[in-house]
Amino acid sequence: MEEKTLKKPEEITTESLYRITGKSFADYLGYPSFPEYQRRVSYFIANLTNGKVGHSHLGERLRTAARETEYDAFAEKLLELMAPKEKTGELCGIFRRADLLESYRNGETFLCADGDCGEEGNTKRMLVSCELSEEEEVVSALFLMNDISELYDPHSLARRYAEYDPLTKLFSRHAGDAYAKDYFNHHSDEPAALALIEVDRFKDFNERYGHHTGDMVLKTIAEELRSYFGMDSVISRNAGQEFLVLIKNRKPEEVRELVSKYSDATHEMEYDGAKYNYTLSIGYSIYPEQGILYFDLARKADKAKYNVRLGGGNGFCRFESEMIELNNY
Repeated sequence: MEEKTLKKPEEITTESLYRITGKSFADYLGYPSFPEYQRRVSYFIANLTNGKVGHSHLGERLRTAARETEYDAFAEKLLELMAPKEKTGELCGIFRRADLLESYRNGETFLCADGDCGEEGNTKRMLVSCELSEEEEVVSALFLMNDISELYDPHSLARRYAEYDPLTKLFSRHAGDAYAKDYFNHHSDEPAALALIEVDRFKDFNERYGHHTGDMVLKTIAEELRSYFGMDSVISRNAGQEFLVLIKNRKPEEVRELVSKYSDATHEMEYDGAKYNYTLSIGYSIYPEQGILYFDLARKADKAKYNVRLGGGNGFCRFESEMIELNNY
């Protein structure tokens, strides 16, 4: 048999190296995926020629800076919120518009600085990177701000890794519970829902196809959940074949539509040349209509999920009060 060769060898491009570098850095910091890293990191773009701020994605602590549209006022507010320890150090200098334009005229297109930030007793180490570019005589600066405190604190980094389930890269049960409780405690004026999702007859699936195939199903479900419910949701693997999803800022009718769409989708996985189908039982409860405490909402979502399982699985159900007697919990 004639040996097959690639007609056109794949090239290693600069873009692909940038992409894998970003993913590697995110993984090193302990994030479960590059999209999750992007969601949590802060970044913004500025037009240095006219001194205006463009799109920004800032963490909760820095978000009030986004009210400023003039770059100088934005940068000043940002530094005030970051509270750098050295008020005249490199961390402050990297934001100076005049210095950035001068650096670009001197041929520099990438700048980076790090330093200590925060108030007494709550010091963080921040890394700020800036990429300069020009198009149609407009000089732009793209800033990326990373909290790299954990690189200097091995105990903190270990805690970050403990937040995630090693198989699915979702939050662990402990972390998922903590983030959901915190959300309910601080967002009492926003609608939400708590959903519990379980793979039907997963024990039989493992016994028939093997635990490794079962693990691949769980990883596939994790990707499904990220795709359907979005990175803004809190998604965790509770244990075994059960997952939890906190659906933020959605009205009850929107939650039902979202859960229904996910439940009705074809759930299948291709692995090692074979296709595997699986079904799910999904129960959910509504916040604050059906409860304001995490424990209460989780208990009700579990009852709704059990109600689906009693009917043979492969479906979804919202909690209703009569389920208490039905499930005999």
